[in-house]
Amino acid sequence: MGAFRVVLGVASVAVLLLGCAAERPGEDPLIDTRSADPVVTSRTTATLGGSAGLVRLGQAFRASGGAEGLAPEVVAGIQFNIVVAALEQWYERTLGCSPDGLLTTDALSLEARFDETCDGLVRPTGRFTASVEVEQAPCDGAQDMCAVAIAWTLVFDGLELASPLRASNPTYDGTLGLRSPLDADARMTWRTGPDFAMAFGVGTLAYASEASWVYDDDTDCIDADFSGRMRLVDVDPALDDLDARIGEIVLEVEGYRRCGEACPEGGSVNVIYGFGEVLRWAYDGGDEARVRGPRGRAFDAPLPCAM
Repeated sequence: MGAFRVVLGVASVAVLLLGCAAERPGEDPLIDTRSADPVVTSRTTATLGGSAGLVRLGQAFRASGGAEGLAPEVVAGIQFNIVVAALEQWYERTLGCSPDGLLTTDALSLEARFDETCDGLVRPTGRFTASVEVEQAPCDGAQDMCAVAIAWTLVFDGLELASPLRASNPTYDGTLGLRSPLDADARMTWRTGPDFAMAFGVGTLAYASEASWVYDDDTDCIDADFSGRMRLVDVDPALDDLDARIGEIVLEVEGYRRCGEACPEGGSVNVIYGFGEVLRWAYDGGDEARVRGPRGRAFDAPLPCAM
């Protein structure tokens, strides 16, 4: 996560430099940003909603303890079987269908497919594959290597976790690397691959990101930090002037807290886009966010959870 903070620090310097260049005689720096700010905010809040969905899916791959003294291949087999059993229960209890023919395994890899045969509250479509490896590190006071984390590689192919309780249901494509420490108190993390993207009503966004989180199963609450870069892709026709001005969106989110499908009740968001425009807001459980920008700009943005 620290790497993204360095990026944001550099971008902040760019804000000062580019801000001076933008305010040349006869130019109004607010003309572009007044129209772009709400679009950037909409894309960012949608992406954060999709990120919360990924956290909940990723939690299904949380490692269990009890790996002390076991060979890596044994640890991998145990963790793999635990996840397969959890996914089988998810099909039956949440999706309302049998996993037979939809959840298949091959060695330490699995494929989960979803179609119209499932009629539960959550109705996914698409598919994903997952494979597992064990991370090792030197054991304390010994030269032997010990298992320290479980690493999963997930590849999504048009995966949509549709639910009527959600205001928007993003579609995921591409590679996601999950890391689950064997230390029960450590945070899970993810890193998205260069091919990763989310599709919403606001468009398809390539999303290079990192995240860390904890999840409370009793309250269905997540506490997460996110850092990432996103840009609009697969646009037909080509980018218009507004999208070209927006360009890449860089975001950093700390203390994001969300319980169930309710609106986020905590978290501070910093966004940089275009030629160094900065937006900031904080979540407080409400259905709008008060977004603030430079030169005293401020506006209220509706959140996807409220729509």
